[in-house]
Amino acid sequence: MAELNLVPNPTLLVVQTVVFSTNVWLINTLILKPYQKLKDARDQATVGNQDEAHRILKNISSMSAAIKQKTAEALEQARESIKSARDQAHKQQQQIVSAATDEAQKTLEGFRDELKRNLNAEHERSKEVLGALSDELYKKLLN
Repeated sequence: MAELNLVPNPTLLVVQTVVFSTNVWLINTLILKPYQKLKDARDQATVGNQDEAHRILKNISSMSAAIKQKTAEALEQARESIKSARDQAHKQQQQIVSAATDEAQKTLEGFRDELKRNLNAEHERSKEVLGALSDELYKKLLN
């Protein structure tokens, strides 16, 4: 029958430790490290690029928002500028119309005054002409 030996054999223990350590080192050097490098390279090529793509998309989104904000500000400035120009043009139009109306009123007043003077002059001449005409008509009727 087999005996159960509970006292460890130091030589056997050292040899097994050396064999185990050598196996760990060989598996680590020949299999695990190359596999880990390959896996890291593959992850960098796939997942890493996805992360980079997400980062770029977020950057584009923030730039797009900034551009939209600047565009809205520029549009608002343009609207304010147009409104200001319209108001200024309206004021100038009011001034020009007012000046033209005043000048037209003055011209009409001048024409009215001249027309009244001409009418009064013609009225005075008509008294002379009608007086002479009535005298002549009176003479012809009575003679």
